[in-house]
Amino acid sequence: MAEDREGRYCTVCGGMLPEGIEIGTISVEGKETGINHLDRILEDVAALGLRDPALIGEELLRRVQASNYVPTKKTGAYTEALMREYRNRTAAGGGAIEVFSRCRPSAHAHPDHQTVPAVRPVC
Repeated sequence: MAEDREGRYCTVCGGMLPEGIEIGTISVEGKETGINHLDRILEDVAALGLRDPALIGEELLRRVQASNYVPTKKTGAYTEALMREYRNRTAAGGGAIEVFSRCRPSAHAHPDHQTVPAVRPVC
């Protein structure tokens, strides 16, 4: 039985969460979509100091595609959603991106996660 193994478990599906997976969510065309390493991608792109929104969007999408599947027909929608999240985060930090935990308060919170206003885990 899965509960016999040590590790972190999803409180919704009961599945074991793999180590090294840090999934945040963004809304792509109204659907919550999990993005692995979202926080790190946003932080790294902000650190580049890019000013052109088109270049920021391209860099965000390129980095997301490195560790996430993005359907070809949805690249525009993903870029738009990533830019919206990027703007929200940079505006909250006064121009510098704020470092967030992996979780947002929700019914899907894991006991060992801190709850802060950022993103919630998806499994």
